[in-house]
Amino acid sequence: MAKGSKFFMAAIFAAALGLGVLPGCGSSSSTDGVSGTFSGTGVGMGGKDKPVTVEITLDKGEITDVKATGEAETPGIGTKALENLPEEMKAKKSIAVDTISGSTITSQAILEAAEAALTSAGVNPEDYKK
Repeated sequence: MAKGSKFFMAAIFAAALGLGVLPGCGSSSSTDGVSGTFSGTGVGMGGKDKPVTVEITLDKGEITDVKATGEAETPGIGTKALENLPEEMKAKKSIAVDTISGSTITSQAILEAAEAALTSAGVNPEDYKK
């Protein structure tokens, strides 16, 4: 490639970056208009063989429902997180929720699965941590 061509390509790239035209480089949220139910998994007490699963329903980018299941989570301990965290996420329309004391592993698995579900929806999970 000629020296002038390299400069030209570098200038085009810099301009595109500055305008936020490159995929993933803009500052606008990718959550607008996304609708559907998306699922993700996280490693809880059951390990990789029996993960925690979270289903998040989005309507135009807004969280409208959250469900969590985990057949291998400890009854009365991990199940508290499975019951409470999805309700809190739904109420806050956010995955920025506190873990349940005594149920840290299951709580973290739910948060991990929620991020995976949002990623599968094609949105940035960070947009839902506010």
